[in-house]
Amino acid sequence: CPAWAGDGNGKVKVFILAGQSNMEGLGHLRTLAHLGEDPQYGGLLKKIRNDDGSWVTRDDVFVSFRGGKTTGPLSVGFGANEEFVGPELMFGVVMGDAFKDPVLLIKTAWGGKDLHFDFRPPGAGKLPYPIDPEAFARRGGEKAVGDCYRKMVSESRDCLDNMGRYFPQLNGKPYEIVGFVWFQGWNEMFASKGVPFDQIMVDYPVLYATMIQDLEKEFGLKRLPSVVGELGIDGEKAQGKILDVRKAQAAIADRPELKGKV
Repeated sequence: CPAWAGDGNGKVKVFILAGQSNMEGLGHLRTLAHLGEDPQYGGLLKKIRNDDGSWVTRDDVFVSFRGGKTTGPLSVGFGANEEFVGPELMFGVVMGDAFKDPVLLIKTAWGGKDLHFDFRPPGAGKLPYPIDPEAFARRGGEKAVGDCYRKMVSESRDCLDNMGRYFPQLNGKPYEIVGFVWFQGWNEMFASKGVPFDQIMVDYPVLYATMIQDLEKEFGLKRLPSVVGELGIDGEKAQGKILDVRKAQAAIADRPELKGKV
């Protein structure tokens, strides 16, 4: 990230953070103190907690979540509720340290969502595999396909169009979208009835690449670098479908259309 930072150009550096419950953030505040016990990374706790036990609030990093309903300077409390944190906390700290310009994180996440249906990008077209009609109806039918992708774009545009209203400190400042962070995967294992899991795994890296390309078109970007957080369930002991999802996520880095961008 220091290579990205440069000398600063006066533009707010915008990142879109997207995914499901793990991006919403389910790390409870009471667990954060334990991070300080880690021999290698424990010092990072000082980045988020003051000596008196209060939480650090950044004056150069800002967060928008829930379509602008939860906004403010970066600190704890931007997780699933005010008692939780998500990836935005340390990601924002690191980006804030790296960039000389202000950083804005637009977080768009909803629990229990998948890529093949909920976040399906428009460039992927309609679902190519049969789904049980009853299960398809329960998920909302054709109009629900790609709904989270559309919400992600809509909430991001709303934040950028109203940046000065949500964040008076950024009023009048130009911005540039410089990155995308993806943390999702669990729900690929619980697809609609009739959707083969093996096919979803084959499609996963392709759909992700399509999503990045669609976002580049949507926001007029020549290049959208991205970070993919692999599914962490069961740690190094993972097996079965969890391991299959990780392999599909890792395969994203091999997509030729994403070379040098992920």
